[in-house]
Amino acid sequence: MDDDTVVDLAAARRERSRGPRDDPAARTVVLRVAGAERQGEVYRHIGVNDHLHLFDLHQILDVCLGFDTPEATGDGTVAWWFGPAAGAGIDAPGGRYDGPGRGGGVGRGDRGTGGGAGPGADEELHGDDELHLHLAEEGDEVTYHWGLWAVPVTVVGGFPRDAATPDALCVGGYGSFTGAPFDLPGINARLTGAETITDVLAAVHPQVRGLISRSGLFDFVPLLQALDLTAAVSSRPERIDADGIDADGIDDVPPGARARTGAAPGVGAGADQGAHPGAAELVPLAELPLEDDQRGADAFWATVLALTCLSDEELTDEVITTTMAALGWTAADGGNLGADEVRDLCRASLEQLAAHGGYGPDRLPPVGRLDLYRALLAGGTAPVD
Repeated sequence: MDDDTVVDLAAARRERSRGPRDDPAARTVVLRVAGAERQGEVYRHIGVNDHLHLFDLHQILDVCLGFDTPEATGDGTVAWWFGPAAGAGIDAPGGRYDGPGRGGGVGRGDRGTGGGAGPGADEELHGDDELHLHLAEEGDEVTYHWGLWAVPVTVVGGFPRDAATPDALCVGGYGSFTGAPFDLPGINARLTGAETITDVLAAVHPQVRGLISRSGLFDFVPLLQALDLTAAVSSRPERIDADGIDADGIDDVPPGARARTGAAPGVGAGADQGAHPGAAELVPLAELPLEDDQRGADAFWATVLALTCLSDEELTDEVITTTMAALGWTAADGGNLGADEVRDLCRASLEQLAAHGGYGPDRLPPVGRLDLYRALLAGGTAPVD
């Protein structure tokens, strides 16, 4: 190479970012966004489509961190930009938030240049860069500069995604840079968008739609969106018997369900195992829940939504109890209902769900269970392939 030749590395990187990536399949990267404030640690965990651009990530972070609120920006705008990893923690003086509108009064940047207030092309990352160019593998890190804050953004995980997976979802967090309370449902409602919420809920069983509306738990909307309730569901998913998966998948009832005259195993710890009239007769999914009172129906749907998360027992129970509390249902002593108490309120329906393979020790593999939950949540009307 000629000694007088000067290569513009920033321009070369931007040009590369517009070309095809080696692996065209989009993934969801799980990002930890963390810093410190006077009152303690502030963090968010956010799942993001790695085919989005840094400009998109800027908008997502502003929503998740409250940086787009009047409390943060005052009457002005705040400069922002992305830079390379700059070490752990906040590098603003004293870890301080120096008030609304700080950042030189520079407007929010266009897609190409970030906020326009960065230190220069040699350090500032380009707003048109796709995330996977900088945030692909666990441990990858960039720094989000917003006004005088410098917030590390680190990859802590990732998984394949499909067209039904939300582009961005805040899955947890704590604390606030702006003094406003952390509002996970509100954040996800804004990330999802009002139009998307309306479209997703239009495909949901009316009772589930009512539950979400009454509880205000719009956290469930991204989950329902990811389920893609209009997708075809298998009419004969595989069942599990004592020796493993039933290979032919023909039997409509899991092994042992016809002989089961008492409550299905696993329906409420310590529950009465006496006979139930409907336990031996399989009821179509479309007829669930069997409970005809509001509390029993809510208990069933809260349990189904929790099961759909495919989480461990502790988190499943937490989702159940949190949902019922948000709906205003309480125990006799005025406290929150326990998960076992909630399951007892919908025992008849859970027995039927177990007979279909969606619950208990004879349950289907995860993919088969999701087919069942999808059909249930779509009101039993999801198309069958």
